[in-house]
Amino acid sequence: LLATALGQSTYKELLATHREKVPELVRELEGIASGSGLQFETIFGVSLSQEFECLVQQHNQQRTIHTMDHCSDYMLCTPDACINAHNEDGEKADSQLFVGYVHLAGRRFTVLNYAGDLLGGMSAFAFNDVGLAFTLNWVGPRHCKPSGLGRNFVSSMLLHATSWDEAKAIIGTPHVGGHNYQLSDFKHRRISNFEVAGDEVVERLVAAP
Repeated sequence: LLATALGQSTYKELLATHREKVPELVRELEGIASGSGLQFETIFGVSLSQEFECLVQQHNQQRTIHTMDHCSDYMLCTPDACINAHNEDGEKADSQLFVGYVHLAGRRFTVLNYAGDLLGGMSAFAFNDVGLAFTLNWVGPRHCKPSGLGRNFVSSMLLHATSWDEAKAIIGTPHVGGHNYQLSDFKHRRISNFEVAGDEVVERLVAAP
């Protein structure tokens, strides 16, 4: 897509939005590009691959129907425990996953992440030192908005949430496309499932299978 005029104009629009709204995460991707020896354009494009596809197809008045929705979760909560079982079923090989324990700017978090993307962005799961955790699933809304943020940027921001309410507010950040978040709170024993499409969010508190 980046080799086309439409792809380049979409890239420039998305990059301008992310530089304005989350400059620190753009700098993180610049660091990944520098360390890996790859072009920043490639790293940024991979992180926003689903958003690029949606915007370009939307411009061409064409939308691909995906037959596989990638990952899935099974969640339940009882008076004694909450459980979230996540199936990592993306198109990338498991060999590209790594476990990272990060101590940064006074915060600590752990991720099971794909190499080459934001920490907490393209992740199977992640949790931080205040007891908040999340898993991620694919959601493909019909319409996309270049003024929103990419899903991987939003989930990376979740690593720094210090409360349930702050995490919910981050999930509610307008997206380019959409995403599905399972947010867990270890301290207060609760899980909520969030589906996001653009600036619309639906939450379901998990109480039973």
